[in-house]
Amino acid sequence: MRRRTRLWTALLLAPAALLAVAVPVGVATASPPRDKYLGRWNYDQPDSATGNNVAVLACPGGGVACNHNPDLPLPLSIPQVGWIDFTPGPRGTVYGHTDQGCTWNFSVSGAGLELSSPTQLCFNATIGQYYSIKQWSVQVDGDAEREQIVSQSIQPNGDILYTTMNFNTKGRPSRHRATGAPVNRFTGSFAHDPFSFRTLTNVTVTDKGGAAQETGVVRIERAGGDRIVAHTPDGCRWELRVQGNTAELLDPATQSCQVGENTRSLRYWALVTDDGRHLSGFRSGYTFAQGLTNEYTFINALSRS
Repeated sequence: MRRRTRLWTALLLAPAALLAVAVPVGVATASPPRDKYLGRWNYDQPDSATGNNVAVLACPGGGVACNHNPDLPLPLSIPQVGWIDFTPGPRGTVYGHTDQGCTWNFSVSGAGLELSSPTQLCFNATIGQYYSIKQWSVQVDGDAEREQIVSQSIQPNGDILYTTMNFNTKGRPSRHRATGAPVNRFTGSFAHDPFSFRTLTNVTVTDKGGAAQETGVVRIERAGGDRIVAHTPDGCRWELRVQGNTAELLDPATQSCQVGENTRSLRYWALVTDDGRHLSGFRSGYTFAQGLTNEYTFINALSRS
């Protein structure tokens, strides 16, 4: 258990997911037309077989263990979910607002979008950590978007961790425009895939060193229009809104549920499905069972049962 505690602590210090709050530093000059980028784009469902939309966390040079994080299982693959809104920025630039409250600034060229400055900083509201993105390249063809990302995090213990994504799948779309609300893809019963402490699939970790497997069935039903309700094995009920292939918690973003003597709150839960048979997700919440305890399910994987 002591080894697992060190592992989870190391993971929580890492830029595990590219979902965060950013502060743009510097703005580019006027550039080519940007209208084709504007709008909301959802990540396609992550594909572990090809690595598409799967962020890989590693030490510099691809090492399997950093100097001060020997228990962190690297490289670690973390599927990415969620959306980004591209809106007009100053002097021909584009702002990218993520579903985690992040705002990045991009310059526009004939080749696509690039961060207007590689020094933009990011605070991940779901895990409470800062990091920077060194490269974020975006190309758009109609309703399909492709992107490649390199991020960097300097840890309090001195380690530098890198996260890369989609460099081996440049020919495949990363996102599509978020259109419609195919609620039927989400409704029904979905069982958790087998959990793994090695890959962190369906493992919920806490900032107090805890780790617990996610098992059982999540039952999802219609709630009218583009809304669904997810009933989780702990007896809780969570309301989400469907847009395109992605369902996320309704506003207010934080929802709570009484579990025994404790109150469990979710600040973020996103589920994505392209085929209606499998769900990929990321979840962040907290309880007050031992004071404030933050909980994270970085890799939520379920299959229709």
